[in-house]
Amino acid sequence: MLLNILQLVFCAIPFAVSLTLYKSNKRCMAVFYMAMARSDKARKLYAQIGLICLLLFHYVYACGHIGEFGILLSTGVCAAMFSFKQTDNWFRKLLDCPRAFVSLALAAVVIGFVPHLYTLSVTVAFLLLAALFYPSVRVMSECKDTEKCTEWGTHSQTLSESYYDNHHAGLRITAIRLIRKITIIKNRTIMKNKQEIPAVIVADAKVFDYLKEKVCERKTRTEAYSDLLDKSLAGFISPFLRKQDYDLQPCQCHVTISDLATEWHWHRATVRSFLETLEAFGQLKRTRLAKSIVVTMPVQSGQSSAASVVQQQPDFAIQLQEVLSDWIVGKTTTADVGNICGQVVTLAMTGMTGYESRHCPDSHIDTASAHAGKQEEEIRKTALGCIAHAALQRVLRKSRFDDSSSLIEFFHHDLDEEWISFIEASKELAELILNTEVCETAFDTDDDKERLKSLRKPFLSLLAKTQEPAD
Repeated sequence: MLLNILQLVFCAIPFAVSLTLYKSNKRCMAVFYMAMARSDKARKLYAQIGLICLLLFHYVYACGHIGEFGILLSTGVCAAMFSFKQTDNWFRKLLDCPRAFVSLALAAVVIGFVPHLYTLSVTVAFLLLAALFYPSVRVMSECKDTEKCTEWGTHSQTLSESYYDNHHAGLRITAIRLIRKITIIKNRTIMKNKQEIPAVIVADAKVFDYLKEKVCERKTRTEAYSDLLDKSLAGFISPFLRKQDYDLQPCQCHVTISDLATEWHWHRATVRSFLETLEAFGQLKRTRLAKSIVVTMPVQSGQSSAASVVQQQPDFAIQLQEVLSDWIVGKTTTADVGNICGQVVTLAMTGMTGYESRHCPDSHIDTASAHAGKQEEEIRKTALGCIAHAALQRVLRKSRFDDSSSLIEFFHHDLDEEWISFIEASKELAELILNTEVCETAFDTDDDKERLKSLRKPFLSLLAKTQEPAD
């Protein structure tokens, strides 16, 4: 009698736990979700606990049904579960194929009425229930995103929805993305071999309005893309995000995945996949915020975008580097190169201001002005960066005539020609040169520190000689 009660307990507890905790938002379940998504060890422990429960059930059943030969089949399944790789593969297949999941569940019900196969039916049911709480590939990949993990840590509801969202389709989506990437790479390889130039199609927004084909409430991908175009051109901001302090630039919209899913009658996972694919094609750019995204569409208004004005001149950075190259080798004075750099920067800023005044509509004048200010700041940063790099090259060039043989001897005799040790020593030498306040604990002894200090000039000499061909 006791053994029969224990058998019922082993069957009832998994079902009760599954009904209680499935899609639960409790703190303990949030910890479980994160651990399962992040750690192989957690998933292995999960599989081992399931195996232990099955072995206990088999033990209880064997004690009450001596000589039952049907238990050998389910015992074989348990034996296979000792391999975590095999168990993980089973769970993945069950998540990947909903039809297989349903078919196996129906088979378990039928098998339960077949004599001598009761334990096999219970074992299959255990595996199905365990698969319900196994993480999908999509969730495991999203766990690598720091912003996503932060959002999940704050909102357990979002974590629960993401953990079970599109549970069975995650692997298919990943496979589709992989196939798309392979196709893109293959096409690029073919184009490279044939020396073909990719074609760029320029079309007015009216073309997309014409191509729209209303079939049902669910938007097509063409309609969704057109909707993003409309929103970006209008500077659309989701009503739930109006209070957020974020300055939109031209051709940007501020939306949430949930809003787009509701408006397009899509699943949120489908929206994410759609945006990722368009971004891979270069049709949009996403700026991820805490609970929203800013979508930037590379729209052309009969002219090139403001962001590319500087690159059309010819390339601003390259122009500066050409000017500074003569200064590095001492052909021009500091005063002369300073005047020329100032003129180049002024011309770039003037071109930016002229573009904004000619091509930005009056409705976007404030936004365009802010955008121009940011572009001018980027021009300054680029110019200062080029000058800083040139200054380092000029100073470094003075060391090209110094003797570098002591560094080579250090590599041969002190390091025994161990490349890993030399890389570590080079890193410490670079830190010692660039940061005079380097931490004392970075070196084992005072002798090591003094030894490295003596190698600074040989190190710079070797570096300068390596950079000499670039001059």
